[in-house]
Amino acid sequence: MVMVSLKEFYSKLFSSIISSVWLLISDVICTYWYVLTRTKNKHNRHTFNTNMLKAGVDQTVTMKLTGHKTNAMFLRYSHIDQEMGELAMGKLSSFLGTRNSCFESA
Repeated sequence: MVMVSLKEFYSKLFSSIISSVWLLISDVICTYWYVLTRTKNKHNRHTFNTNMLKAGVDQTVTMKLTGHKTNAMFLRYSHIDQEMGELAMGKLSSFLGTRNSCFESA
């Protein structure tokens, strides 16, 4: 059994925490950079919001990143495409435990 001093243990723990926090911060910075540089026109804002929604990112986080203050404005730039609709209907079908012919695609 290898014994590690308390100082070494806390040093490694602190280093690990700092690395994790730095990765998180760098991800946020990269996301902000993307939003600031890529969402200058309406089309890109629509795409960004929709992709964040599809990725499962919380609406509050997306609103912070895009600067939307109201739910109405967020929803104006977020769209549900066919893939998302089919996924939602599949979840409903699984929840109900039955397959309904109107939910199945032709």
